[in-house]
Amino acid sequence: MELLTYIINHSRKHQRDLVISLLDLKNAFGEVSHDLIKMSLKFHHIPDHIITLIECFYTDYHVSIGTKSFVSNPIKVEKGVLQGDCLSPVIFNLCFNTLLKTIEDQRIKQVGYHFNEFLAPRHWFQFADDTALVTSSSEDNQLLLNVFSKWCIWSDLKVRVDKCTSFGIRKNNTTSIQYEPYLKICNEIMPTVNVGERFVYLGKEFGYSMETGFIKEELIKD
Repeated sequence: MELLTYIINHSRKHQRDLVISLLDLKNAFGEVSHDLIKMSLKFHHIPDHIITLIECFYTDYHVSIGTKSFVSNPIKVEKGVLQGDCLSPVIFNLCFNTLLKTIEDQRIKQVGYHFNEFLAPRHWFQFADDTALVTSSSEDNQLLLNVFSKWCIWSDLKVRVDKCTSFGIRKNNTTSIQYEPYLKICNEIMPTVNVGERFVYLGKEFGYSMETGFIKEELIKD
């Protein structure tokens, strides 16, 4: 996540506006519709015989829960990718890629944060179901949030608004400051990172100053 670190430092040092939104889906791997899986495979031009094999794998699939004293009756799996299956992460990524392909449009990319004149602006970070939207204004960030919300409605995935959060930096006179953007997703107001506090993305903590002293303190304390 060095690029996200660089973008935050670039925004602060050059007094550029920056808005980051972190999004969370409710039980993402367990809520994927089997119809979405089939559609996503076709969207990515997977050969028909492979689609048929995967479709058979997900048709009338049952699991049982075993304990020391009993084994439950078979439970039909009606949605979600199968747990413990090495193919499941690939299938999930293919489903999510239907969104990423949509936002590849150059007009949408232009709402991202410009940090290098020779490179395209960065507007989206995605790893599995962990999403971070990066823009130069709250208006542009809201545009991407609307796209994400529409895709979730289409794909029948639910956003955990209480687990989402937004982080902002903006110019104030001759310096830059952290602030709390006003953004909405799924018609609900998104929580914000309080001024002076940090957020976590893919296990790394990010903040306005990007100081690392607190990491050393925690390691010494532990």
